[in-house]
Amino acid sequence: MNEVFKTIRDDRIMLYSSYTSIIFILLGLLYLTLFFSKLPPLLPIFNQMSWGEARIGSRSQIFIPLFIVFIVITTNFMVSTKLYGKIPLLSRIVSIISLLLSFLVFLFVVRTVGLSAA
Repeated sequence: MNEVFKTIRDDRIMLYSSYTSIIFILLGLLYLTLFFSKLPPLLPIFNQMSWGEARIGSRSQIFIPLFIVFIVITTNFMVSTKLYGKIPLLSRIVSIISLLLSFLVFLFVVRTVGLSAA
């Protein structure tokens, strides 16, 4: 286990992308906890669904994207540490994809809360 963290500490791209991904998830959680009481009971969360009630979710369901991205980032972290010895470039790409995913989910949370709490 110590070897895994040493690998990540040595590679700056993986280190910064992992830390920044975690920071975006924590900022999203903090933002949600600050504005959760001001949210209406129904939010437009499922934007890919057809128009109408299928797009609406309860305000507790706003935590679903953050939970999913946490699982994906954890999985990507494990995969990238396993791949680092064989293919370092692919490992870095997986780390950067995790960073991009966490940033996009953070933007989704901020925009949804911003539109709904206004």
